[in-house]
Amino acid sequence: MAKHFDHLRRLSSRPLHWASYNLRQGRQHELNPQPRESRRTLVPAPLSYRPTALIFLTLAFYRLFKDVDQYLAVLVVIFGGIMPALINFVGVVSDAGALMAVRGADFLSVFDKPQRDALAMLFLHLRDHQNTAAEILWGMWLFPLAILVYRSRFLPRFLGVWLVINGFAYVILSFTGVLLPQYQNKVFIFSQPALFAELALMLWLVIKGAKPQPLPAAALSPAAA
Repeated sequence: MAKHFDHLRRLSSRPLHWASYNLRQGRQHELNPQPRESRRTLVPAPLSYRPTALIFLTLAFYRLFKDVDQYLAVLVVIFGGIMPALINFVGVVSDAGALMAVRGADFLSVFDKPQRDALAMLFLHLRDHQNTAAEILWGMWLFPLAILVYRSRFLPRFLGVWLVINGFAYVILSFTGVLLPQYQNKVFIFSQPALFAELALMLWLVIKGAKPQPLPAAALSPAAA
């Protein structure tokens, strides 16, 4: 049982798009008794900051790419920020429910320990299913972002191609989790190289940076010609 709630605790310190795989690995283990002392060490985390940070991240992408294609930049904000944030705000309820069940609130005293453990696992499984559904959005937002990266003149085009592959990998993971959940972990392992595209983009922006080049004067004032 300790492994399940250690996965939940670590959600607060890892990137949002990797959270579901902690839970997915955790659901493969059987429930085991957990000492009361270890349950007391489970510290609640500010679980609602991640969706907010996600919105601000996509807004930063909008500012970076709006001159490349404003319509695609808006799609990045919608599919990559607003919609996943709404799903994750709802998911906070499942996380909080699991924490409450583990800690054994006073009003849960009518349940014995195995019942509270099962209730906590129910919340964790609900959260896992929410993440499986959200993987569609994790992939969809990468398609307009990949086009923007590919069309831009200040980022390498191979990152755009890599992001497209990453997007398809997330979509496949989502459908696998719904239709063939027994193979989801294997698909995740084989898709690892594709899933590092987002990290590669972030590292490129942090290390190399991005300096949008101004449009040529002829493009800015076609009447001059």
